[in-house]
Amino acid sequence: IEQKKPKGTGDAVAACRPSLNGKKGHCLIWYGDNPLIEPKTLCDFVQKTRAAGAALGFVTTRLKAPFGYGRVVRNGSGDVMKVVEEKECSGTERNIDEVNAGIYCVETGWLFPVLQRLKPHPITGEYYLTDIVEAAIQSRSKLLGFFSESADEFLGVNTPCHLSLVNEIMRDRLVERARDGAGHGEGSRLPRREGGPHRRRPPHGKRFVPGAVPQGPRHPDPGS
Repeated sequence: IEQKKPKGTGDAVAACRPSLNGKKGHCLIWYGDNPLIEPKTLCDFVQKTRAAGAALGFVTTRLKAPFGYGRVVRNGSGDVMKVVEEKECSGTERNIDEVNAGIYCVETGWLFPVLQRLKPHPITGEYYLTDIVEAAIQSRSKLLGFFSESADEFLGVNTPCHLSLVNEIMRDRLVERARDGAGHGEGSRLPRREGGPHRRRPPHGKRFVPGAVPQGPRHPDPGS
């Protein structure tokens, strides 16, 4: 599918409409730079969205440093009242640590008419997919905020530092799964990632390529 002229994430999803050939039901939407999402998380999310009869479900999680993310505001009953973007947050809203992870399960019959009504951003001229949450709230459509404790799953890769972090997490996952699957105990020969304050890290702005063997003395991680 080609987005002939990039006009934002909302326009990108709208460009997919012809390929659906009028099919009805829920579709799953998420960004392409989230490689750590587990299939079980997505399956649970879709199942609960459908079971709730929601026109729109979106995933939320909690971050220790939520800067840059839209904050999820709920009422006393736990229902989503609104999602406030960082630049529009009040002092109280900025302290909220529940954020929109950017993963949506949407009923197609509801989605595409809403996308047609989205307004372009006054500065960028782009159409933002995140605006469909506000559209659901304003139209009183059934909305589900699906909370997940697994914040690591929703890490996006936007910088070399992000890529390094995601690689570490994925390696740890694979090692643990191999160890569990092979029934290894304390005597396991499967490698563990070197941890602790003396973990080897590449110099700032550099990265280790696969197969690299670091040489020289270990130095404490300045962030430890």
